[in-house]
Amino acid sequence: MALNVSIKGLIFRASDRRLNAEGQLRILLQRLSGPAGIARIRAGDNQEALSGYQALRQPATETEIELINMSTVTAVQVKALEVPEMIDDPRLPFKVSRGVVTGGQIAWLVKAGYMITGCEADRLNAAIADESNAAKGVGYCTLLDGRALAEELNRQNPGRKFRVPSEPELIKLNNLVGKQLSGTNFWIWTETQNKRYPGTFVLCLLDSGLRNNDYPDFRNYYFAVRLVEDK
Repeated sequence: MALNVSIKGLIFRASDRRLNAEGQLRILLQRLSGPAGIARIRAGDNQEALSGYQALRQPATETEIELINMSTVTAVQVKALEVPEMIDDPRLPFKVSRGVVTGGQIAWLVKAGYMITGCEADRLNAAIADESNAAKGVGYCTLLDGRALAEELNRQNPGRKFRVPSEPELIKLNNLVGKQLSGTNFWIWTETQNKRYPGTFVLCLLDSGLRNNDYPDFRNYYFAVRLVEDK
């Protein structure tokens, strides 16, 4: 079944019938990621697709997706991004993710159009392709990956505020709830910049209290993301 999309009254077919609904929706999310959504659809298609653009217009059907805005697409066929298990300690002004970001969470972002880039990108792609990592914390994550995941969680859960913690917050949460955490063998990204090395951000190894720094797009097997959520 072809997926039909309505954008301010314009009805067109997202793709041919060779893709299932999830695949078609992934393409839409990639192409409708900015305010110039319609223009990007036309510019992003090949010449053959452009010449047949008018032919793709058709009446709306029961499978129509309504775009509330250019960055939001809702459909029954796509599951929501998994919300991490959070620890709520009254001594902290925020909740703490018990584990680090999982392969399944990163895989969801990729299906929605997120691009894994930078050094060792192939390593993370391989990790999330392994279904055994779906519920496991994975390395090779960048600070940018963590920000993207937090942004998507916030979009899907209005009123909640997920984010990457600062270095002082990470140290404090480790002192208070460290024994309840998993994935403590990873270096955890923070939003604290290292002033001695402009452009880099601090990572902490909670098991030993060691401190490191790197660029926000750098990947390493031992680099991971642990989110917090403001109360």
